[in-house]
Amino acid sequence: MMRPSVPSAQDVVRLIRPSDGETFDALKRHYERRPSVWNYRTSRAVAEPLFSGDISCDAAVAACKRGHPLGWKANTEVIEHIWRAAQRRRFYCHTLSPELFEIRRDLSILVDPPFYFVEDRKVKIFWLQPRRGYAPTIEGMGILAIMIRMAFAHKFDDADLELLDLSVPKGESERVARVFALADLPQISDATVADALQRFARAYDKICELGVKRPERRRQPSGQAERDLFDKSER
Repeated sequence: MMRPSVPSAQDVVRLIRPSDGETFDALKRHYERRPSVWNYRTSRAVAEPLFSGDISCDAAVAACKRGHPLGWKANTEVIEHIWRAAQRRRFYCHTLSPELFEIRRDLSILVDPPFYFVEDRKVKIFWLQPRRGYAPTIEGMGILAIMIRMAFAHKFDDADLELLDLSVPKGESERVARVFALADLPQISDATVADALQRFARAYDKICELGVKRPERRRQPSGQAERDLFDKSER
């Protein structure tokens, strides 16, 4: 039996619902939804050099032109917000390799922050939430924060989080940049997180049993394939 790829950590927490049935329905809709022809790969890929000041905002925006035209505006907006978040600060950025968060021996979720930085002698793991919609709730981000903390506990004794959320608040029409540290997010117990992830695991098992498959991505017009100067796959 072919098992579908496990969603990203951010999508996992977005899809978890209060009950098994609701979680399964949300996950099924996720797999049945046709992937977009564009994504936020460019803005994610330039996040570290842009935030650290190694490249200019103009250079990062220019990199968007190598992506699908439908994604230019969205990626440019995200890039500009990343640049603004780094201004008038002093820190050092470092690449961070992804880690697997294990729900059980045969089911893991990839936790893949773009980088971490050290500011005022404090390690902060940077997480980018670039979507206008389809973003986790504040409770979902609280679960995500715990997953990040646990996944990297072996590497950092006491790391903080800088989660840059660029979603559009309810009732608004434009993105509002919000920065969350661990202390800003709901304090959710490890047991509650474990219960939530078990609901996801049961929903995922049911998806596998039913053989639900995700539709293929729409073919891009010839010559418009997404080519990126900073070629780092979105996860």
